[in-house]
Amino acid sequence: MPRSVRVRWCLALMGSAWIGLAPAAESARAAPAGRDGAWVELAPPARTGQLAVFDPLRRRMVAIGGHPDDPRRGVWVLELAGAPGWVHFPAGGVPPPPLHDAAGTYDSARDRVLVWDSNDASGHRGVYALALATMTWSELAVSGPAPPRRAGESLIYDPVRDRLVLFGGAAGDVSFQDAWALTLGGTPAWAPLAATGGPPDPRSAHVAIYDPVRDRMIVFGGYAELGGSNLFYSLSDAWELSLVGDPAWSALEPIGQTPLATAQAAAVYDPVRGRMVVFGGQSWNGVSGGITRTLSALSLAATPAWQSLAASAPPGQPPLTAGNSVIYDPTEDRMLSFGGIDAADPGAGPVTDVWALALSPTPAWSRLVPTREVPPGRVDRSVVLDPARLRLVLFGGGEPGAGYCCDAVAIPIWTRSLPADQWQTLDAGLTDPARRYDHTAINDPVRDRMILYGGAGGPPDPHGEVRVLSFAHPVGWLTFVPGGPQPPGREGHSAIYDPVRDRMIVFGGLSPGSPVALDDLWALNPADLRWVQLLPAGPPPSARHGHLAIYDPTGDRMIVFGGAGVGAPDSLNAWALDLGARPAWTPLPAVPTSARTLRRALGIYDPYRRRLVVIAGLSDQASGNEIWALNLAGDPAWTRLDISGVEPEGIADATAAYDPLNDRVIVPDGHSSQLYALQFPPGGPTPTLVSLVSAEAGPDRARLVWQAAAGATATVYRRTAETAWQQAGRVSADALGRVAFEEAGLTAGMRYGYRLALDGAGAGSAMGETWIDIPAAPVLGLRGAVPNPSLHGLRIEFSLPSGGPARLEVLDIAGRQVAAREVGLLGPGAHAISLGESAGLRPGLYLLRLTQAGRSLTARALVIP
Repeated sequence: MPRSVRVRWCLALMGSAWIGLAPAAESARAAPAGRDGAWVELAPPARTGQLAVFDPLRRRMVAIGGHPDDPRRGVWVLELAGAPGWVHFPAGGVPPPPLHDAAGTYDSARDRVLVWDSNDASGHRGVYALALATMTWSELAVSGPAPPRRAGESLIYDPVRDRLVLFGGAAGDVSFQDAWALTLGGTPAWAPLAATGGPPDPRSAHVAIYDPVRDRMIVFGGYAELGGSNLFYSLSDAWELSLVGDPAWSALEPIGQTPLATAQAAAVYDPVRGRMVVFGGQSWNGVSGGITRTLSALSLAATPAWQSLAASAPPGQPPLTAGNSVIYDPTEDRMLSFGGIDAADPGAGPVTDVWALALSPTPAWSRLVPTREVPPGRVDRSVVLDPARLRLVLFGGGEPGAGYCCDAVAIPIWTRSLPADQWQTLDAGLTDPARRYDHTAINDPVRDRMILYGGAGGPPDPHGEVRVLSFAHPVGWLTFVPGGPQPPGREGHSAIYDPVRDRMIVFGGLSPGSPVALDDLWALNPADLRWVQLLPAGPPPSARHGHLAIYDPTGDRMIVFGGAGVGAPDSLNAWALDLGARPAWTPLPAVPTSARTLRRALGIYDPYRRRLVVIAGLSDQASGNEIWALNLAGDPAWTRLDISGVEPEGIADATAAYDPLNDRVIVPDGHSSQLYALQFPPGGPTPTLVSLVSAEAGPDRARLVWQAAAGATATVYRRTAETAWQQAGRVSADALGRVAFEEAGLTAGMRYGYRLALDGAGAGSAMGETWIDIPAAPVLGLRGAVPNPSLHGLRIEFSLPSGGPARLEVLDIAGRQVAAREVGLLGPGAHAISLGESAGLRPGLYLLRLTQAGRSLTARALVIP
């Protein structure tokens, strides 16, 4: 049975007895002033084992600590007046160290939250106060010996005597049944609370509330040890500690149906009905058990009575959770439950859910926030920026608590709008790719789609698979087999998009099935979906995996950093691959020797400051994790960045994307559903004048690309020869400063003019007109081989009326197929592809056949010696 309060949240569902060993080692550090940026957490927060209290003066829920949070990062508040929404308050004053499963309560006399850092491995055991009016922390100067270190204790505020009352808990193999009081008037002081009667059996992870009508503390459930056997089981008994006169314990003997024996449950005092409401928890008999969604009420009248509450719930009712927290909202007469670990997916990390239980007239659950689901925690997934829609796109990943591999069901595609900070899933049809992690994905801006390559997982084996996700209508996955020589399958590689030559470039990685690192370089042309191996001049970087790569538009080059070979030390150096007419590798300066690699590299290209920023993969012995930047605008040089805030805990196996709209790096935590941002300070360069990059037309659409500055926003205007200028849409530049606009539904044969106006550039700043002629609608056509006759292979020209499934075949005179290609994904319009080189066509006569939507066209082609 697990013997730790917080080993990993995925283990807490397997019978953890809350016995109070040291919390998980702290992976984040307090940074200095933060001259170069700061870590911030994005809403909604994800937590387990947090403390939550109701702030009656401002009508809000205040959530503190929990895993993977750190109070030094700040405090999250759920505003309940009006539309519920999360607000983050940065930490002020002297915040406590990381708090997981800490005991705390609301001090109504002083409008503050009090937290006891009871499980501090340093032995400090301080009491911290959060003033709710100013959201500032302070540590109380407490006299007297503190209670022994423990976890899973309960803590209430006794308003009559202005003190805290603590009961129970556990540390190591010792469970407690003692009670302590902390006086708050004058100089706060701890002292054992001498109570007659009882006491209850030693226990931890129980629930306790204060009953103001009868001036007593009520305790229910928890874990107890089975006769010194080192096995723990959950309890179902209830006790009262009377605080009137001399404190006294007495067992309650409620009538009615006693709820399941539970520990790690949550409870609130219901003042309207004079009862304690208990929700969820873990039922454990010493060797087995599980999480429950039990909802029970203990009447606190003269004759106490248990009642099982049957609560209605919509589809997707509160998940079976452990480590959640609850409060009572008196304005709406309801209980709110927040966070915890979903027992159905413990490897996904804490949830973000807040559910409301209306207590009158009939208990009923409803989802409060967020209004939509959020992605689960996954390691080594992919994230790309879709600049046309200003959203992040997440795919795949492994479950850290489930053998480090893949979901049992199809992997959803998650998107998050950057302006609205809203999560939603993307319906991509029924042809999902193989489940995977450690793969790569790039955004193909020309064709408005994402290209996915390689990775580990399956089935089937995804190592050599290329899949395309179309973002434009119809949205969905496309399947094809790329032409040309095929690169070896791989995982842990890197991939970038080369916008000048319109291609994806892949470097390095691990070979599947054998621990062999790679140093080869491949390019995939998205236009004709063909692989080409690149053989640059100069010695290449050593074979490696777990590295990062970015495209540097300033130097038109790919930058590779970090990673390691199998059995080789991690790399601290960077390499540049010139992508011009004569590609060549060039070594760049290594990170100063004070740094060393700690884990896989993670970084982005910062277009405002023209630099590579490495946000994971570097550390030194003295100060822990470090963030470094490599200047790419002039002479390459490394600078260690001064970043404030607390680094995300799950960054080691995370991915990152640059958000040009807000000048920040967004990191989905690798072990939870939480998003973090590395926010750069204001003062980036002023956007440059805009220039047209390309303008192209299809049968019913136009696409234009302008060059501006990263993060620039603008309005696109359109007109015809007979109409005035009209607003056609809003656009934003991507990380490379490219502004793309595409419009469908245009009339074939018409001529349209476009211009772009940058925000903040003043009146009359719209770029000069660009006119586009919309061609007539394409038809299914097969021109045939060009030239004809051909030498060896065949270059075939054809046209398609739509992007539906289409197939181009080469048949010999006996009718046997010698080469074929699925070409529908090329979309409507005229195309030219090469077929037959790999088949080694003999001289002779061949038949070409193009098929789409039940129609076929044929042509003859002659291959000569």
